[in-house]
Amino acid sequence: MFSDEGKYMKLKYLLLFAVFPVPAYAYLDPGSISLALQGFLAALAGLGATFGLWKNKVISLFSRKHRKHPKSEADKPRPIETKDASPTSL
Repeated sequence: MFSDEGKYMKLKYLLLFAVFPVPAYAYLDPGSISLALQGFLAALAGLGATFGLWKNKVISLFSRKHRKHPKSEADKPRPIETKDASPTSL
């Protein structure tokens, strides 16, 4: 897919820019560094939360705590008892 000639060309440009650096004429004030740090920390927090949720789902998939069929009568859900309103009681 990629030729070896293209790889060597990229390496030549990388070495060229490393040997003869060009001044950037840029200034990073504390506000921009703070913004970059906040973005990095938010990305870490998002990755941690995503990993935690996925981990819990995978663990619950293989866990024996949930069962599809109740084993005893006490585990079965009971029907909701409601008072029937007869049409004559209106």
